[in-house]
Amino acid sequence: MKKKLAYFFSLLLCLFFAGFAAQVQALPQNKLLALHVALDAQGQLWRVVQSNGLIEVDVSADLGKTFSAPMLINPTAQKTDTSNATRPVLAIGPEGNIYVAWTEVLKTAQTAHIWLTRSIDGGKTFERPTMLYQDEAKVLGGLAALNVSQSAITVLWLKKRDGILDKGAERISQSAAIYYAVSTNQGLTFEAEQKLADSHCVDCRIALTNKMDGTVVMMWLDQIEGDKHDYKMTELPKIVGQLPIIKRATFGRWRLGGCAQNSAALAIGGQDKNWWGYHMAWFEGGKGDFGKDIALFYARVDGEAWVSSPAKKVGNFHKQQTNVALLSLDDAVWLIWTETEATGARIVGLHSADGGRSWSDSKVLAVSNGAAGFPQLLTHHQHVYLVWNTEKENLQVISLQ
Repeated sequence: MKKKLAYFFSLLLCLFFAGFAAQVQALPQNKLLALHVALDAQGQLWRVVQSNGLIEVDVSADLGKTFSAPMLINPTAQKTDTSNATRPVLAIGPEGNIYVAWTEVLKTAQTAHIWLTRSIDGGKTFERPTMLYQDEAKVLGGLAALNVSQSAITVLWLKKRDGILDKGAERISQSAAIYYAVSTNQGLTFEAEQKLADSHCVDCRIALTNKMDGTVVMMWLDQIEGDKHDYKMTELPKIVGQLPIIKRATFGRWRLGGCAQNSAALAIGGQDKNWWGYHMAWFEGGKGDFGKDIALFYARVDGEAWVSSPAKKVGNFHKQQTNVALLSLDDAVWLIWTETEATGARIVGLHSADGGRSWSDSKVLAVSNGAAGFPQLLTHHQHVYLVWNTEKENLQVISLQ
C-alpha cells in the first residue's frame, strides 16, 4: 500500500512539474516586437518586454528556446511607448546587477517620465522603480539609451528643443536636446543631469559603445544648419560637470525634410594595448533631397586624431535598409542591418577578420515573413549571437560563428 501511495504522489509531482515546464515554454515570445535583451556572465539571456502598460522581465537558460515566468517590474500599469526606438532597455553590470529603464508617456503632449529599477540579487527581485526625470513642464522625447560599464551607469534621454511649434496643427519639432545622468555607485544615486547637445534628430537612435576603461562613446545625427545634418561623436567625461569634447564624424551635409528614422552604430576598435579607435556605421543621403540616394556606410575612426578612413558603402538601399548594428571582438567585426521586402524583412550582414580593413560578401542571416523588431548583436565567451524578435517566427537567437 505504501509503495502504491508513493508511486501515486510521485506521478502527481511529475505531472505538476511537466505542466509547469509546458507553461513556461508556452509563454508568448513576441507580446510586442519592441523588446530588449542582454546576456549575463553565465550565458543566460535576459529579456524585457512591455505588455498593456506593464514592464516584464524574464530569463532563458537555453538561448531563447524557453523562458522563466515573467517578473513584473512596475507595480501599476503605465502608458508606455511601444515603438522600437523608445522600447524598455535592459543592461547587466560586471557585478551581476540588472538594470531596466523605460519611458512612461504622460497626458500632456510629448511629455514623459524616465523610470529605472535594478536587481542586486541576480534577478530574483527588483527594487521599487525610481524616477530619473520629473519636470513635466518641459517637453520630452523619451528614453534614448542605457549604458552600464565597470565604472558607471549612464542614462540618456531626449528633451524636445522647441516643443510644439504650432499647437493648432499639432506640429512637433523634429530636433531634441540630448541629456544624460551618471551614477558611480551602481545606480543607488545619480548626479545632476547634463545637456550634451541641442539638435539631435528626435527619431534617430543614439549609437553607444565603451572604451576598455568604461568611458561611454556616443554617435548621433545632429542638425548642422537649416535642414542639413551630419553625425557627431564624443567621449563622455568621467569627471562630473566637465564638458564633453564633441567631434564632427561626417561631412555629407545630409538634407532632411523630416527625421530620418534610421540609426548609426559604434563598436570599439582593438582591445587593451591594441586599441586604435572605433568602428562606425551610419546612414546618409548626401546633399540631395530627403529619401534620395540614401545609403549605409562604414568607416574606421582614429580615437586620438579623430579622423576616419574613406567611407565604404555597403548593402543595397533599394531594399530599404534600416537598423544597423556593429560588434567587434579583437580584429573580428560583424556589421548587420535590416532589409524590408514585400513579404516581410530580413537581416543581412558582413564580417571582417582584419579590423574592418576588408570585408566578406554580404549574406542573409535571418528571414521573417512578417513585422520585426530591431536586431541586436550579443557576445558571450568570444561567441557572437544575432537576436531578432519577429511577428511570425518569434524570438530568434542565431549563432554567427
